Amino acid sequence: MIELIGLSMNIITNKNMRVVFTILTFNLLFFGCDKCWNDPACDGNILISELRDKNNYKCPLLLKNDLNAEIYLNDKRINDNNYNLTVAGFYSLVLIFSNHIDTIRFNLLDQERGYAEWGLKKWIPKTPDYNILTNEIIDLICPKTYISNINIPFLFVLREHNKISDKNLRCIYRNSNQTFNINHGIGSISVHASSINNTCFSIGEHDFNQNMMQNDSPVISLSGSIIGNQEIYANSILLIKSNLTIESSGSLLINEGCIVLLGEGVNINNNGPVTIKGSINNPVLFTCLKPEKFWGGFISNGSNAVVKAQYTFFCQSGSNNGAGYNYGHAKRQALFKTVNSELHLSACYIIDNKGQIFYPENSRLFIDSVIINRAKTGGQINWSQANITNSVFSDFPDDTQEYCDEDNDGLYIYGSNIALSNRIFMNAKDDGLDSGSDAGGEIIVRNCIFESCFHEGVALSSIEPAIKSHKFVNCLFQNCQQGLELGYSSSGHKVEVDSCIFKNNFVGIRYGDNYEWNVDGKLIVKNSVSIFNELDIWNMVHQNWAPKILNIQFFNTKVSSQIPIYPELILYE
Repeated sequence: MIELIGLSMNIITNKNMRVVFTILTFNLLFFGCDKCWNDPACDGNILISELRDKNNYKCPLLLKNDLNAEIYLNDKRINDNNYNLTVAGFYSLVLIFSNHIDTIRFNLLDQERGYAEWGLKKWIPKTPDYNILTNEIIDLICPKTYISNINIPFLFVLREHNKISDKNLRCIYRNSNQTFNINHGIGSISVHASSINNTCFSIGEHDFNQNMMQNDSPVISLSGSIIGNQEIYANSILLIKSNLTIESSGSLLINEGCIVLLGEGVNINNNGPVTIKGSINNPVLFTCLKPEKFWGGFISNGSNAVVKAQYTFFCQSGSNNGAGYNYGHAKRQALFKTVNSELHLSACYIIDNKGQIFYPENSRLFIDSVIINRAKTGGQINWSQANITNSVFSDFPDDTQEYCDEDNDGLYIYGSNIALSNRIFMNAKDDGLDSGSDAGGEIIVRNCIFESCFHEGVALSSIEPAIKSHKFVNCLFQNCQQGLELGYSSSGHKVEVDSCIFKNNFVGIRYGDNYEWNVDGKLIVKNSVSIFNELDIWNMVHQNWAPKILNIQFFNTKVSSQIPIYPELILYE
């Protein structure tokens, strides 16, 4: 294995001196390849004389040296007649002849991921180190009672010193040998009620038992329209087998301990308020009547259509897609579609949902102490105001290392003003947080973690004439392909990063985009550290095949190794 430093350069005076515009680390292995990206006749072997500047090829690629020149590939001398490239990403080949110097910039595209990862190495987040349980406290949160023939959710919160732990544990539901993980102190599993008796979990190599009582209450059915005030008393079983409408003159109150069963694809259309009052020791459960199926979601419309929920499990929603449910970027139904209304969630647990979670339009969201585990995406916030605190967004759609390409973002923000604090985005197959494109807005993020994302921890973008202001303070970005990216962007897009840490990513901080679109935003990084990434800073604009050096400014920022185009960076020791 050979480690190369990738760069664009206009001149080399000798093999020990380099003029660097972009720094990038790759590992090169020695294998062959199938085809060049642009030339279907290419069998993966290409003469160096046939390489074209600013061109894309499929990875892997075998270079055959047919030139009488001194050759440097990403600043490393090539002496071999055949040279194998098997890692996707940006390359610069410098040919030094007796009377002139040529530079050829080219890109290798991974055959699975293509242009979506232009210039980047294929990234699979590393599996975390798993611990054993020591002196931590485990909170097991689940419904107090159950009924037969449904799935029951169990949520585990690992605490140290009255705070959620950052430890990772492997877990087993012994009754059926189902495995799951606790990541950053949070983990969950849904199990069929048939295996509930004498429930036993192995958490970090320690066993825990949980006894549950069966709920034998008579079933209450609701259907059609509610025009008055409807209250469901504590510990009831509520059955909703077909779409339910709450008129603007009506309301629905669900008290603690209720189990709400919804038919496949069933929606709750509320024009009046819905209040769900679970308690810490007796949560409410919303789930599908059929354990292998999914119900629809809440569709709230109007200023009176406020949904307020506390200590509630929401499971197995998002059944519908296609006509009428092709919502936004994720193109699937949301658990909460809110139009011109409000959504208030406190201490809610949203587990194993098929679609997205939020899809507000011109609405206000107040989200506190909410845990989302396993969904297509956390959802899309449109032209709305949101305050989200003390929450965990994870596993989109799961926490495996298997790649999928379905826009599995933790959260997608479009034209909205958002305040995020004290929360975690992790295990997203796309981005942890994506800022959308043409609409403006302000995003302020404090004390958050972005971890284990296949693409960006945070992907920021816009197009003219959008005005955007994004600020990140005291955040951690780790184990992502790129920690934070200011990609295609308008001249009115400003990003400030203050007191943040970027570590163990492929790229820590990125200016530029994989797409061939305008990149004109400004990025200011201060009082921050970008270390132990394969590339601490990368400034590369696909449209130009070159950096825009002046569009990033650094103040009191430390990196692992010197970057000549930014001499103001401080070497981390």
